[in-house]
Amino acid sequence: LFTVFLVIHIGFLNLFNMANDLSFQEFPVHVDDTSGSMNDLETAISMNGTNPSNDNTNKQSFWSVEYYQQLFDVDTDKVIHRLLYSMVPRLNSNYVTQNIRPNPDLYGPFWISLTLLFTTAVSNQLGNLFAFDVNRTHHVVNFRMTGVIFFYVFMFPLLLLIFSWWRKVTDMYTLVEVICAYGYSLTIYIPITLLWAIHIDWLRWILAFFGLFLSGSVLVISLWPVVRKYKYFMSLGITGSVIIMHTLITVILKVQKLAVSGSVERELLMGNFL
Repeated sequence: LFTVFLVIHIGFLNLFNMANDLSFQEFPVHVDDTSGSMNDLETAISMNGTNPSNDNTNKQSFWSVEYYQQLFDVDTDKVIHRLLYSMVPRLNSNYVTQNIRPNPDLYGPFWISLTLLFTTAVSNQLGNLFAFDVNRTHHVVNFRMTGVIFFYVFMFPLLLLIFSWWRKVTDMYTLVEVICAYGYSLTIYIPITLLWAIHIDWLRWILAFFGLFLSGSVLVISLWPVVRKYKYFMSLGITGSVIIMHTLITVILKVQKLAVSGSVERELLMGNFL
């Protein structure tokens, strides 16, 4: 199934060649070499990577509703484009600079996070339906993953940005760009969570690490051009933390699936015993 999906996706690459040939401009966030100020941090957080020629966009205040409204104003074609490219890593391609800039969005990360919660719940229900007595109904919807997913998508990028500001790193991505990259990196887990309805544990783990490899590679390849500007060991440490956090969210999704299935199985066994 995923082989067919990848073949179809590679076919889409030719459709977006013209988009990749466009000349996107990078707008670095310059931090004072002597001391970091709160104004620099607010600038880094509030910048959304849009083209500075758009005066209306750049004049929006970080605390205004209009600022966040423009981050949800994105075309469907662009969202689909970013969804597809977030699942196939390419060594000669930077996902942030070539697919997110100059107009990052928050619609995709929100939609993907909520959809992932929904597909996880659906997968749990389908798995319980396929594995146990179909005449009994067991509604097990676990929303504890909401905080975990939204922390990973929205708070971890903020921590990365604050750390970069503290270390006075120039040319760092903006907060919205990093959130956008992390949000879209979870796209591959939407079909994977649905396939977890199949009660073959080794297949579930293969699918989990398959998604981890694809999406994690896209993240590392995109963040490395900025992270490598740190000192060597610090660069490795930050890259390692990115990989560890992405592995952790994958394992949590997988273990949560096992925990829900196991609880229903114990409930059925106790019911049959009584």
